[in-house]
Amino acid sequence: MKFIYIVLLALCTAVAYPQDVKKLIAAAEAKEKSEDYKGALELYNQALKLSPADADLYVRRAYVNVWLENFLPAKNDLDKAIELQPAQAKYYFERGSFYNHVYQPQLAIIDCDNALKYPVTDIELRNNIYTIRGESKKFTADFVGAHSDYQEVLKNQPDAPQEMLCLSGEGFVLSELNRTDESLAALRILVKKYPKFTAGYLNLAFTLAEAGKYQEAIDVNVKALEMIKGVKRNEDDTYNAHKKVTVADNNEEMPVIYNNMGYAEYKLGLHEDALKDINTSLKMLPDNSYAYKNRALVYIAMKKEDLACADIHNALALEFTEQYGDEVKLLKQKHCDKQ
Repeated sequence: MKFIYIVLLALCTAVAYPQDVKKLIAAAEAKEKSEDYKGALELYNQALKLSPADADLYVRRAYVNVWLENFLPAKNDLDKAIELQPAQAKYYFERGSFYNHVYQPQLAIIDCDNALKYPVTDIELRNNIYTIRGESKKFTADFVGAHSDYQEVLKNQPDAPQEMLCLSGEGFVLSELNRTDESLAALRILVKKYPKFTAGYLNLAFTLAEAGKYQEAIDVNVKALEMIKGVKRNEDDTYNAHKKVTVADNNEEMPVIYNNMGYAEYKLGLHEDALKDINTSLKMLPDNSYAYKNRALVYIAMKKEDLACADIHNALALEFTEQYGDEVKLLKQKHCDKQ
């Protein structure tokens, strides 16, 4: 697990509706607010019977279907919106945002490109298009293109609502482009301006470790833990919130924090501390191939190659190579494949 990703979902813009349709929409929005998405879907169905040529209603229903994970009906509604309004940028953006959400970034890029072929006078829509296209380019490893799109937002409207996502994206793509100082600068701005955004601290800590700033990486990880649940070091120098960590204590970001912290401790030669933190990560997320790789490194440093090779096997079985590259395969060749 290298970086924490964020997904931006589009919101429908304000539209003037007939009174009867307006009432149904208000009732559907109330259902959405209470997370009764099936109820909202039924109300949007009724609204579309009354106003079947309204592209915005199809978009609204599409996003309810996204919440319900009814992805094919959602796509069909977004297709219909474009069919009804083929020269409107926002409908291509809405479908592009959907494609980004369901991890089809190439299709998202195409729709964002199509959106930019039409006049975009609304600054928020423009920023959304560039942000989603930047995210999609990031997922396709077009880091230069992603950087360019993020900069379209950050340079032209520094305090835009999309700024948090763009700064986070910049932190990642600049790191991938080996522009570490710029990456760290973007992430430092991110945590300063958005101090409650935990993922920003995780991404900053990871990048600090990649840059060899291991103690600072540990300090930032501790800050992230404190933000999540008031987690502080115990007297025995572990990070276990004054009690034994259980599944109930888990947060999706916590195993990433413990694993990244363990790696930084390993690099500082704090092998016992590293094992404690990586073990905590694996307790919370047993299928974390990155944590198995990191623990294998610790075991190798401690000259416990049998344990290291078991972890290397687990990392490979959990598809580390497919996610992150050949690092674990090379460890296996060097330490486990005896001649």
